[in-house]
Amino acid sequence: MTMAGNGIPEGSQATPAWSLGAELGLPYPGPELANYIGFAGMACIIAAYAYQTVRDNPDPFVQHGTNLLGAALLTISLLVYTNLASLVLEGFWAAIAVYGLVKAFFARRPAARTAAGKGERQ
Repeated sequence: MTMAGNGIPEGSQATPAWSLGAELGLPYPGPELANYIGFAGMACIIAAYAYQTVRDNPDPFVQHGTNLLGAALLTISLLVYTNLASLVLEGFWAAIAVYGLVKAFFARRPAARTAAGKGERQ
């Protein structure tokens, strides 16, 4: 397989966005693997949405962590087959998930301190 200067195999239909991956030293995943990675990301996001819908009191670490993983996997797929609108959407999706994780982390800390002060175990 002959690679072009941007890290994409010659004759591939992948977009030049993967040149960022090549600059980072990441191997080109190939179109078939990129599709599988994208489907795994899609499954994560759907699972997180279903989890939030089904559970009365969803764990924010599960919900936002799964969304972040899904956004990361879809971003990898989008770096092979670039769709700018979807790539921007995944950036926002990841940012919201990180915000949710940070918010949940800080919300859990005071609860742990309060319980510790009362002699309760978390």
